[in-house]
Amino acid sequence: SSVVSLVGTCRTNPSPCYPGVECRDAPEGPRCGRCPQGFVGDGRKCKPGRTCNERPCAPGVRCYDTVEGFQCGPCPSGMVGDGQQCKPRGGCDLKPCSEGVQCQNTVEPPYY
Repeated sequence: SSVVSLVGTCRTNPSPCYPGVECRDAPEGPRCGRCPQGFVGDGRKCKPGRTCNERPCAPGVRCYDTVEGFQCGPCPSGMVGDGQQCKPRGGCDLKPCSEGVQCQNTVEPPYY
C-alpha cells in the first residue's frame, strides 16, 4: 500500500504564504518567512502595522515584535509610562521636602 501525503507544498498555487514572503517546504508542511517590512503577521497572513524596525519604543526600552505588531517593554528604572513614552518619575509627587521648600524633580534617584 502506498502512503498519500495531504500536506501542501510551497509549489501550491496560490502559495500558502503572503505575496512576496519566502516559503520553505518542511516535513509538517510549508513554512512561511517574515512578513514584508511595514507589515505584521505570521507570514501566511500579513497586515499593515508598525514593527520594532521603526523604533517605536522610548530610548532604553526593549521592543518585541509580535503577530499583532510591536510591544514595548517597561520604562527604565525611575521612569513612568507605557514604554512608547517614558518620563521621569516625579519624586516631588510624594511631597518629600519640608514645608516652604521648593521641590525639583530630577532624573536620578531619589528623583527630587
